[in-house]
Amino acid sequence: MVNGRKLNCPRYYTDDVGNRLFQETTSEIWCTMDSLRLYLEQLEAFSISTSSGRKAIIKHIDDMYDRNNKRPPIDLVESCLDGWLRGKYVHMTNPVYIDLFMAMKMIVSSAHDESGQMKHFYAYQRYKMELKAKLFHDGVGVCKTSDFEDRFNLVPV
Repeated sequence: MVNGRKLNCPRYYTDDVGNRLFQETTSEIWCTMDSLRLYLEQLEAFSISTSSGRKAIIKHIDDMYDRNNKRPPIDLVESCLDGWLRGKYVHMTNPVYIDLFMAMKMIVSSAHDESGQMKHFYAYQRYKMELKAKLFHDGVGVCKTSDFEDRFNLVPV
């Protein structure tokens, strides 16, 4: 049970010391505030995120949780973060320009094919797991944004 929502067949992904990263079900992926913060801390390890941007995202996710009383799907959150890192959707380093809801709406509308399926869902799944492997098995290192995109083969939505 997460946030009053019963989840079927959950699978938990954890790092090497047992910290839960996120939970996947057959139909939805939900994240907790802690897992989102951990994800942002991982991105910080690559020196491609900023403190102000990270705080701004966390604040907007907190606000969304307060207003809607539910967690956002983590794949959409990460889509927004990926767009932020590429500077394509929102400028997360400047809170004045942040509108996470519009960014999510834009991503949802452009990332779904005619049947309503997410075209890049599996690409994001692979990217997340490769990011985890890079951070926790190869050691936390620093790389440029271009190296990061090449390494994980990010697909623009």
